[in-house]
Amino acid sequence: MLSEKFWNQLCDEWPDTKLFNHHLDNQFKTPARRANIYWEEKTPEFFFGCDTNIKLYKGAKYCKPISNNISLLPESWQKFLSFIKSDEYKKNITNDNIFLYLNIIEDFADNFVHEINEDHKNNVKNNITITRPKYYNEHRKFEFFSPPMKLHTDSANKYFTHLFYFNREWNINYGGRLINFYKHDPKAIKDFFNICGNVNNYFEVTENSWHSTEGFSVPDPKITRKSVQISIFKS
Repeated sequence: MLSEKFWNQLCDEWPDTKLFNHHLDNQFKTPARRANIYWEEKTPEFFFGCDTNIKLYKGAKYCKPISNNISLLPESWQKFLSFIKSDEYKKNITNDNIFLYLNIIEDFADNFVHEINEDHKNNVKNNITITRPKYYNEHRKFEFFSPPMKLHTDSANKYFTHLFYFNREWNINYGGRLINFYKHDPKAIKDFFNICGNVNNYFEVTENSWHSTEGFSVPDPKITRKSVQISIFKS
């Protein structure tokens, strides 16, 4: 869907980490360090501006201030945003009237377990899908690690999910694959989707669209897992 030339340009111009909303994400088996830039077609907003000091992540679900200044994004990413807003892109997905929610994601690996405050820990505990602690390989082959994500189907009001990956130098031994399941059972693995190179994956969201992200480990913390999630809703 993306030409190799354009995809490489997007990799080269991956947005500056300082523009991302840094936080600990409770969708993972244990809190994981993640950064996001959000955009919603109906009410365009970007979330920018967080110090990358890990102390700020403790118990924080999001950071502010907020800006909707698209010019803060590199030019290639402004073009990418224009592309997914286009009729050309939307008609490739469905002929129905839809609107989009975009999430640029960077996942980080660390060599220690994140500590969070008790209130947030209780919130995380109450939201965790109950599964066995180790339901697939955690890929702890290297020093720096990011935990696997919980099994989930995506929001019930979603129509489709489209995932793009921007991991040019990703080694398959790092892990981090997308995992699809037949049902809400950690043993019922349908398939694994590798995130190396110019690849994308989309699926219809149903009550059985169970999926997860495999944990990953890397030899250098500068190696991060980069992706874009397009959430597609019926108008």
